[in-house]
Amino acid sequence: MFSVYSHASNILRHVASSLKRTSPGTPCYISRLPPDVLLDIIFPLLLVEELCRLRQVNKAFYLLSHEGCIWRRYMKDMNVPLPQLRPTFRYRHESSDFDIERMVTQACAVDKAWRQGFPKVKTDLILTAFYQVIDLKLLPGGKFLIASVRDRSNYRFYIMLFALDLRQGSGARALARMPTDHKAYDLQAKYLPYNGNPGIMISFITRRFQNGATVPEDVSDYSHRTTVDPIAPFIHKIQCMHVRLDTLEQLLDPEAKVVVPSEQYKQIISRLPKPFQEVAVYENIDLEIHCSSLSELNKAPVLLMAVGNAGVGIINLPSRGWANFTCKDHVDYPDVPHRIRAIRHYPDQLEVLIIRSVCENPGPDYNDAHIFETYKIPELLAPTHIDSTENFVFKSHPYLHDFSISDPGTLPLKRMGEDHPDIRHTEICPPTIWVFAQNKSPPGVVYWNIRPNLKFRATSDAPKEFAYGLDVEGPFSHTSAPYAECVLPGSERCLLYVYGRDRKDPQKLIRLRRLMPQVHFEEYPTPIVNPATSKPLLHQRAFTDIDIDAPLDHDFIRDMNAQGGMSAMTWDESTCRICLSSENDDSIRILDFAYVYDPRRTNAFGWRQRMDSGQDLW
Repeated sequence: MFSVYSHASNILRHVASSLKRTSPGTPCYISRLPPDVLLDIIFPLLLVEELCRLRQVNKAFYLLSHEGCIWRRYMKDMNVPLPQLRPTFRYRHESSDFDIERMVTQACAVDKAWRQGFPKVKTDLILTAFYQVIDLKLLPGGKFLIASVRDRSNYRFYIMLFALDLRQGSGARALARMPTDHKAYDLQAKYLPYNGNPGIMISFITRRFQNGATVPEDVSDYSHRTTVDPIAPFIHKIQCMHVRLDTLEQLLDPEAKVVVPSEQYKQIISRLPKPFQEVAVYENIDLEIHCSSLSELNKAPVLLMAVGNAGVGIINLPSRGWANFTCKDHVDYPDVPHRIRAIRHYPDQLEVLIIRSVCENPGPDYNDAHIFETYKIPELLAPTHIDSTENFVFKSHPYLHDFSISDPGTLPLKRMGEDHPDIRHTEICPPTIWVFAQNKSPPGVVYWNIRPNLKFRATSDAPKEFAYGLDVEGPFSHTSAPYAECVLPGSERCLLYVYGRDRKDPQKLIRLRRLMPQVHFEEYPTPIVNPATSKPLLHQRAFTDIDIDAPLDHDFIRDMNAQGGMSAMTWDESTCRICLSSENDDSIRILDFAYVYDPRRTNAFGWRQRMDSGQDLW
């Protein structure tokens, strides 16, 4: 902290001497204050908006307001959702000062835009992929984007890794790619360590015909989003890969000042190991693999999947140990076909939430009932038929399909790095889990929420401890007639897209909507912290359309549908960044609700460098 105060003192000394030269005899008392008084007493009383207005007074306050200690304090006291810091982010390093400022100001702007009546998209970045996009997955924090792509000849398939929010060039570029045997779908990605190395864990599913090349059709032509009737049975395979973050950080280091592409950049790449490391592969000849997800169990990364209609498989990725179990039929529906619709692991618990549909005559649109169940995770290498620990049967909406469960692990629940702060102050308990399902009649969505229960009360030795159970609240519903509606769920923010009801692949996009559930839980109060930003009142309507066309000065949705319709979409809840692609366009559109502010491109960054080198700024 001494170096920070020395830096601030240097700024005040320069401005004080400047004021004496320009306004002799006029005292400037605030410039005589010690830097610790300004940084530790006065500035903490200001909101982010007020500090940004203060920097317009003179050059001294302009420079002081960019000091990293101010923005680190704001990040710890934020009362709005903040982006998750990647594990290798150097929080305490001086080079991260401007990155922290950008994240804090962007989080404030995004929250205000999201809470207003009709949120408006501010920027539209076009990222050229050079391939047709099949599926997308955005990492928490919006820094890295994973894409499943194929060439137009439907012959080559790849997993591509993109970096966003770069300081050079267009702000985004591809970093690595890996070939796959067939079309990869059900793409999952998460920050998880492997063999002690922090990185990005990626999983995806591919399929091929059992009869191989003798089948006259191309397996990649079949849709992965709707029920299909193939000419021959599929063989399903799920793969898991790991990308080390330290390798990516060397390619993105702004202090290296490497031009892309250049010979120096190529030399750096040649010295690095291959980015994609194979972690696990599982193949099933007879049963479908679906509903995959990544999580952390006992501090070890795990891969979860549904195998067939009633089986669940769990792979411990470091040891490659295998645990699987078969869900028994519900007692009210013995010998009636059950099918798993969604799976989610409860964070820091040995339990999973499973949603199953029950129907005498299984079909894609009608079911007799839907069952919410929790299961204890069995020991490794112990296949068994087990009963659920809790269950909840729901019958009032028979036309539900395509269930999705929010992932509370995408929010910054814990520190990802040793020097990272505890930045989550939204609630004192783990986040709400939301369950969504598409409804065919009437068209729209039906949703529920699951809150954690208080397991142990706080003592002098330990804080409160919560655990998820099956206290389901709902159903709530929303209609979008005459169109269909799908949800990309989150714990505090949800994104909906409305599309045509023909259920074709790709889908004709109608509009985007935001959902900010207005549910208040008095038993889980928000802790009292010094708010870093003012929070406008939430609009009375939870479901509102997102304004895309007016801010961008063109008909975005019409242009996307003219390119064949939407082929893939993903988003990050913490930054509200949306990435989507169209069928006939080899690019990815990146939409942001706030201007991505880069302090390094301001005068403050250049002035600080000049001042550190001993030059006079006045």
